[in-house]
Amino acid sequence: MWNLKLFLSSLLVLLVVNVLSVRSSVNGITRHNVKSYTDNQRFLIVFIDSRSCTRCKNIYKNFVAASQSFEGDKEIYFGKTTDLVLIKRWDIQELPAVVYFPMGVEEPALVEGDYTVDNILDHIAFIMKGDFTDIKKNYHVEITEDNFEELIMNPVQHAILLIYDQYHEEQKDTVSEVAKTFREDDDVVIGTLDADKYKTFRDKQFKFVGSPLLYWYPIDDKSNSKRFGGDLTSDVILNFINEETNSWRHKDGTFMLRSGRFPSLDRIIDNNLGAIARVDVEKLDEIIEEISKAVDNLYSNEKEFGQFYIYLLQQVQLKKTTKALSTETEAIFKEMENLDLFNRRRDTLIRKHHILDYIVTNIGDYIIGNPNYKNEKSTATKKTSGVPDHHEL
Repeated sequence: MWNLKLFLSSLLVLLVVNVLSVRSSVNGITRHNVKSYTDNQRFLIVFIDSRSCTRCKNIYKNFVAASQSFEGDKEIYFGKTTDLVLIKRWDIQELPAVVYFPMGVEEPALVEGDYTVDNILDHIAFIMKGDFTDIKKNYHVEITEDNFEELIMNPVQHAILLIYDQYHEEQKDTVSEVAKTFREDDDVVIGTLDADKYKTFRDKQFKFVGSPLLYWYPIDDKSNSKRFGGDLTSDVILNFINEETNSWRHKDGTFMLRSGRFPSLDRIIDNNLGAIARVDVEKLDEIIEEISKAVDNLYSNEKEFGQFYIYLLQQVQLKKTTKALSTETEAIFKEMENLDLFNRRRDTLIRKHHILDYIVTNIGDYIIGNPNYKNEKSTATKKTSGVPDHHEL
């Protein structure tokens, strides 16, 4: 009798595993079923999440995209857990985290580095010592009714979703190409929905029928999605995302010089170059207040860069010299020398340097191009020690 119960219990676990594997490329892992993976000589890699971890939700798209390269693979399994018992048992100290179990091993090891699609796949290839050169990398996520909320609606990031059918497969390839550009961007998720496979969900969720359709979900107002009306070419979609997100990436994923900057804030700087160059403390108060109001209108993920404009002006005001900007430049370059810097932090520093470089260059051009600058400087109400020239910037 006991053996029968044990057999039925084991069968139930296997059935649960199989059902999960069919429904999704990422399996639900709990304390009750994890052993069924590790005992069966499978390579298991697990994304660890919690309700309170905002960044977990934003980078989970990378884990899902990586899992799509192994859809149907019987040796490599992707899983996700929020099981607190497992998290404690595995001694996870910080989230987000990804752990893996080599075949037949019950204790996990931590995946080091950035949780990008490339790093996850490279890590698996290294551990398994296999030739994965033929593996197709996906940087978009395939959306279903089951994961729509989790991948599109819940994360604090912009989302773009293509609805396609069997007659428009080429549009999926186009969107996949664009997704590669934003492969290291935590603030954008790009998804595709197969309208033939998920017709019922498509008809229930979206007002318009037909394909292809492209929907845009802004980061701070997901309920107010917009249908994209432009041509569905990679260049047009890339430019649209750049404009909406202010990411400003080239097709290869690198940043344009305008990335991190905002036209509304640049205009305020341009209109007040003289006051900034002279370090007119009272006028700087007004400039900072004006920029602060403009920052309030930025998306939530953009405010850090808007605040950086304010921080730079405050440093000039506090130290009563534009040499403060040179100090900030040196600090950014010094931090970027760290070879172990995570991609997200490096991207943040690059974008902040774009802001800094714009302000420094324009102040320098103002000083060189304004023959009355020295007189303005000497007669300013608030004087600084010495007269800055282009070299001190």
